[in-house]
Amino acid sequence: MQVKGTSLSTLSWQEQAACNDKPTAMFYPNTEQGPYSALKICRGCPVRQPCLDYALETRELYGVWGGTTEDERRKMLGFTRQKNGKLFKAEADEHWDQLQTLLKEGTG
Repeated sequence: MQVKGTSLSTLSWQEQAACNDKPTAMFYPNTEQGPYSALKICRGCPVRQPCLDYALETRELYGVWGGTTEDERRKMLGFTRQKNGKLFKAEADEHWDQLQTLLKEGTG
C-alpha cells in the first residue's frame, strides 16, 4: 500500500491494516455469520499485533480485533461470563502473567 509521498512505515497502524477497506460490520459479526471472514483477513495483516494491543489497552470487548474474537480477548483480560450471560472480572493477578506472555509472543 502506498499513499502519495508517504512510506508504509510512517502511516498509523489503522491505515496499514488489511481491514481498512472492508465493511466494519464484517468485524462485528452476528451469531449466524460468525467471525471467520474477519479472522481470515486478520491472519495476514501486517499490523495485527498493534491492533490487538489497542483492543486490550482500551478493553474493546466487542468485535474482531488483532486476529482475536471477543471471547479470546475477554479471557486475556480476565473476564469470565457467568451462566446468566453477564461478565465479571476475575482476579487480575492470575491473568496478568498470561496476558504479558501473549503480548510478547504474539497470538500465533
